[in-house]
Amino acid sequence: MAQPRTPHRFELAANCSLSESQAIGFFCLIAGVSLTIAIGCALMGYWPILPFAGLELALFGWALRTTWRRAQHREFIIIDAEQIELQRTDAEGQPVDTIQIPRSWTQVSLIADRRRPGEQRLAFGRQGRWIPFGDFLVESEKRTLLRRLRQVLAE
Repeated sequence: MAQPRTPHRFELAANCSLSESQAIGFFCLIAGVSLTIAIGCALMGYWPILPFAGLELALFGWALRTTWRRAQHREFIIIDAEQIELQRTDAEGQPVDTIQIPRSWTQVSLIADRRRPGEQRLAFGRQGRWIPFGDFLVESEKRTLLRRLRQVLAE
């Protein structure tokens, strides 16, 4: 009697070079330099620079936090004998989106990206319906993952 195969599981994550504490340290460094310059200018009589420095730091902090949190999102591909499950999670690891498609007749391919001309997206497809995933991967990673997924689906 044949042993049931364990599902193949792929975890896709963006390449985030900063940890949370490093991102906070980076923000504090930039804020320290910016505020030192702004306070120096204010002491010379150019006080209107202070609100602009504060606004600049608030926007920079928001952008840094948003970018870091987005880099914590994950995508999972779970392929078993019967189905393929695509799951996206948020920064806390909570599922945001889960799609299950039957494994039979399902293909994986690179398709043209309508949002970014000249680039391609990885997608699972069946009967003309394509489900993109791994948009944060670079082209070489997409091609490597495509080859591996095709091997798994051919088993």
